[in-house]
Parts: sequence; C-alpha cells; structure tokens
Amino acid sequence: ARYKFPGQQKIIISKKWGFTPLNRAEYAAKRQNNEVKDDGAYVKFLSTKGNLEDNMKQFPEYFLA
Repeated sequence: ARYKFPGQQKIIISKKWGFTPLNRAEYAAKRQNNEVKDDGAYVKFLSTKGNLEDNMKQFPEYFLA
C-alpha cells in the first residue's frame, strides 16, 4: 500500500534506450542499418536465424539494397 503515495517509489535512471536492452549508441547504429523497427514501447530485431520470408515482411527496407 505504500506505493500509492507519491515519493515512495524508487526512480532508477538507466543508460538503456527505452525498454530495450540496447544503449543509445547501439540503438542509433542498428536503427541506421535498419536492423531494428519500432513496435510500440519496444522494438523488433532483425533476426539472422529463422524464416527469410518473415524477415522480408517485417524489414522490407533492409532487403532493398
């Protein structure tokens, strides 16, 4: 019940980008290379494994070059 009152929560500052496991520089580099795509509060990662058609549907700009 103590979390209902303001000032009782501990605020933790992170170097990660949003809710992703990436820091700001990694996120910017992957975003520039079209390896991540926004998905609401998280991002979708381009996978090096799995079905190629699924990756082509989710990341068409990566496969244009």
